[in-house]
Amino acid sequence: MMNLEELEQMGKDSESFMIESYRIPGKGLDTVYLECERRSGRNNFFVEMYYYELEFHYEDGTHFSVNLLTSDEKDFVQLIRGYDDSVKIYTRRKLKENAPLCCPFQRLRAEEPFVRKEAMEELSTLCHGNPFWRLDAKSRNKYNGYKEVELTLYGTALTWLLWLFWLCLSVYLFFYISIRWEMAGLLVLLGAGLCYYLFFIRSAGKVTKKAKAIFYGN
Repeated sequence: MMNLEELEQMGKDSESFMIESYRIPGKGLDTVYLECERRSGRNNFFVEMYYYELEFHYEDGTHFSVNLLTSDEKDFVQLIRGYDDSVKIYTRRKLKENAPLCCPFQRLRAEEPFVRKEAMEELSTLCHGNPFWRLDAKSRNKYNGYKEVELTLYGTALTWLLWLFWLCLSVYLFFYISIRWEMAGLLVLLGAGLCYYLFFIRSAGKVTKKAKAIFYGN
């Protein structure tokens, strides 16, 4: 990571461009990652604003990040493309899953300049024969010329029935223990939590691990 003094010196010694109040050194800029962290509300003109973290990576291995508020990530892309249209821009660096897995449903997204057709076909058939999980894979073209891939992992009817049973049992045990505070009920509740981890979280993690290996060609 570069500190503020190194960043300022780099901006003085080479070509640079401005993004809001930040002067971005342009020499050797190779890749930019845009991460939208959270919704921040509306400004005085009732425009929805978002919190972004931009991470700039250079050919010599240095990198730094800045945090900004804006209503549209296309503003960043246009500024960077205006300086150098060969810079790679990603809005999502890797397939990311929602955590924790609170129900038998999970969505993963990633952005890549190229996605292998064979990988998408293999992902679509990954859960064939699996009685508990299904995986849908689809991709779409984005405005920056890249492809956004979306994987949706969801439970079968059997998985949802087991999850509903687990949820009802856990709620019952929670109130039962709150009233009577019996060790037996507490042990059963802990056992239910362990079953949830092993059956839902760990088994879903195995599927997503395989999906990532297929997607990235590992």
